[in-house]
Amino acid sequence: MDAAVVFFMDQVEEVSVVVFMDQVEEVSVVVFMDQVEEVSVVVFMDQVEEVSVVVFMDQVEEVSVVVFMDQVEEVN
Repeated sequence: MDAAVVFFMDQVEEVSVVVFMDQVEEVSVVVFMDQVEEVSVVVFMDQVEEVSVVVFMDQVEEVSVVVFMDQVEEVN
């Protein structure tokens, strides 16, 4: 399973992805924007291979990745 969110925008207050699942291969958030206050990914799962957040922007206050899981191979 692949869960991805791609945002192209100028202003955004919060971009969040919350995933509740048992097995997932990749969870990614790619953000292209000028101003953002918070970009967060919260993952609750048992097995995951990769969790990544890629942010291309000028101003950002907070970028966070919170992972609650048993097994993980890579966290970017």
